[in-house]
Amino acid sequence: MKSDEIFEVALDAMRELSALHPESRPITSAIDQLEYLLAVARGVQQDRSRVANINIGIIAVREVEGLDEAAAEKLHEAAYEARSFR
Repeated sequence: MKSDEIFEVALDAMRELSALHPESRPITSAIDQLEYLLAVARGVQQDRSRVANINIGIIAVREVEGLDEAAAEKLHEAAYEARSFR
């Protein structure tokens, strides 16, 4: 799977989770970060300065694993892929 596909799958999972937990700021943050990564992967966003501050792996462990294990796994995959952008 390409980087943009990995981010898109994780983004879809986080949006679904957000619909169930709209008050969750960490999930909202994960969505924002994934949208940024997707834009970088697609070449829409040229500024990669925020890549070093991506913390979706931490969000997956602390917030998402207890809510949805499959979504957390997708977020972990996206976090791993984001490392290649540094």
